Amino acid sequence: AEKYGYDKLQFLEGDIADYEGVQSVDMVVTLHACDKATDYALADYALAKAVEWDAQVILSVPCCQHELNDQIQNKLLSPVLKYGLLKERMSALFTDGIRAELLESKGYSTQILEFIDMEHTPKNLLIRAVRTGKRSDQGKVEKMLAALNIHPTLDRLLNEKEQEAVLSEEQTRRKEADSLKNYLQKNLSKTQYTYLFNQNGVLEIGVPSAKYISRAKELCTKYTEQTKQDVTVRYELCRYSIKELEKAKESLEKDKDFTQLMKQVRYALVINNGYLELYCTDETSKKFDSWFEKSDYRDMVVVNEYQKILPTDSVGL
Repeated sequence: AEKYGYDKLQFLEGDIADYEGVQSVDMVVTLHACDKATDYALADYALAKAVEWDAQVILSVPCCQHELNDQIQNKLLSPVLKYGLLKERMSALFTDGIRAELLESKGYSTQILEFIDMEHTPKNLLIRAVRTGKRSDQGKVEKMLAALNIHPTLDRLLNEKEQEAVLSEEQTRRKEADSLKNYLQKNLSKTQYTYLFNQNGVLEIGVPSAKYISRAKELCTKYTEQTKQDVTVRYELCRYSIKELEKAKESLEKDKDFTQLMKQVRYALVINNGYLELYCTDETSKKFDSWFEKSDYRDMVVVNEYQKILPTDSVGL
């Protein structure tokens, strides 16, 4: 560049996957000479970098499409795929077609063109992509990938950052909901709520009376003002408070009739979503059923027979 007077042109040698010199670019051009045996991932890293940089134009001449050739499997296509040469050519075409479609799903209008005569090189396809901001439905591409049992590198590279961002956002929501949950547990008495459950970042609050919804809302508002964290909250009216359920559980576990009737049955008694739930590995006896119908626990306990025993830290605790 210096020799010919291009003072704004710079040449760098290295792995494009590691290059962090710019945040955005106008155009990305990739060209891979067949005789260099360029690793297939390089083209995908270049395209992924172009999308990451929000390039307005991408001109990419792919090469070395070996990845899908080792992966592709489909029963309907197996009569053709058994021929190695045809499988190799189909894999190459699928690779470039998928690359173009993945770019479409990221907001590019793409074309696949021949940029040079076949007599010069069989690797004569050019992927031309212009950024429009209009994304296609990636779901169709994902269905095709599943049908062919293929996992292109470009699909992973383009989506892993979005997936990481979504995961990070979900983790933040869960953490904020847990923080609000702890705050409410400290400021609500056990007579004022039934359960506090973090459902994927949404705090679900069960209350034994409508009047306690106002109290919970008041505390949530105060928490938001103090922390600037706006947590989504859902309310449900329940029949009992957590204090009533804990007292009933303790009483039932000490009940001589109950313990005698359940002596031959493996069971677990847990507080879950506003009720006591009795999980039994076997069927309860007729004597138990008769006793239960007459007991004071009938409306408070839900009996589940032929169930695996749940851990005692179920969602209601």
